[in-house]
Amino acid sequence: MENNIKKAIDEMEVPMQKLDEAISKGIVVSKKKPRNILAMGVLTSVAAILLVLGAGFVSPTVGNALAKVPFMSFVYKIEEQDKGLHKALSDNNAIQLNKTVTSNGISVTFEEIVYDGARINVIYSMPEYQEIGKMEMFVNGEWLNTGGSITSLHEEDGSYRALYGFRFDEDLPDAFDLTLKIDMIAGVVGDWTFETPIKKVKNNHRILQAGQTGMMNGIAFEVKSAQTSTTSTKLQVEFTGEIREKVGYPIGLSISETITDQNGVPLKILEKSGEGRTDYDLAWTYILEPLAPDVTELRLYYYSGPKIDEVVEDIIVPLSNELPQKIDLGAMGDIVITNVEQDGNEATLRFLIDSDFPFDGDLRTHPFAVVLENGERIVTDVVQAVGRNEYQLKYKANAGQPFIKTRPLTMMAIEPEAQVVISIK
Repeated sequence: MENNIKKAIDEMEVPMQKLDEAISKGIVVSKKKPRNILAMGVLTSVAAILLVLGAGFVSPTVGNALAKVPFMSFVYKIEEQDKGLHKALSDNNAIQLNKTVTSNGISVTFEEIVYDGARINVIYSMPEYQEIGKMEMFVNGEWLNTGGSITSLHEEDGSYRALYGFRFDEDLPDAFDLTLKIDMIAGVVGDWTFETPIKKVKNNHRILQAGQTGMMNGIAFEVKSAQTSTTSTKLQVEFTGEIREKVGYPIGLSISETITDQNGVPLKILEKSGEGRTDYDLAWTYILEPLAPDVTELRLYYYSGPKIDEVVEDIIVPLSNELPQKIDLGAMGDIVITNVEQDGNEATLRFLIDSDFPFDGDLRTHPFAVVLENGERIVTDVVQAVGRNEYQLKYKANAGQPFIKTRPLTMMAIEPEAQVVISIK
């Protein structure tokens, strides 16, 4: 596939320099033409486009411009939010399908399927957006209990493209027959069933030593399995004890976690799913971003988050022109805004939390946003960790005076026995 793409690009009659000049003046996309046409080469799948971008065949000017085209924005959204999936889709073992299934006059096209050992992702499209019911998965004919999430994009021509991500607890074979089944679309009952053989992409899959145990608020937990690859990292942790008597409403005790490397830099949790196995047990499955080559340890911290029914008044203060700007969080330290850089209509705000507590990668326990005076949110991306308790957030510049909206936190602490270490060898 890669050679065919190289050949198509090499045969383009438009020199890259002239293409850059044309794109610099603006892109015009006809709504009547297919959205996956790039110059004179037709790229038939998202994986093909990802391979082109990843292989460096597109110059920076072209790349920046493509990010503004809706179909290409779908690709960039995957790359920015999930680097492991981006790599898996670029693998030659990704299954390219472009198979359309029709039932009761409604059509779904299964474009691409990729399996990296920890998850299965399906890219599908429809002539127009219509809400689908649950997409079920069967492995060698056996139904598999899975969770799922959807990343979607509405095209300018009215069509619709989405990525359905399956997450599962079981260890699946490296190769098997996969069946996907949808029984309802837009409220219409039907049978949209698709079958294909599938195999795991080549991603240097490694099993890590598990069995580490700990205790949080009297609740025991154990790392049941751990694995990593160049496309994802997967952990399964099981809690035992009278957990349902201690967790959730009305008591208000919640289980939160931070997963970091050996330097305390939080790792991005892509997916988290829980499964109640008995009246007293709970299992969590985490899908993390792939580990950088210099990561030697995974450090897992569990703690009780803020009480569910606790009401705390927000802190809303104007963003100062003089930095650093300190915002008092009470018992949990201070937020310090260190820098703001503007690039066109978007600004990147950097801040740190001056605290010994290891906050997680996207501040799930600590709301932080940029808003206007009327409360309208102007953030354009999620909070991202850039170091230990260091973060960045992008927001709309030139929208008006920005305000920081956050919240003081009640005291959270991590018990020594609620920390475990998983070595990466």
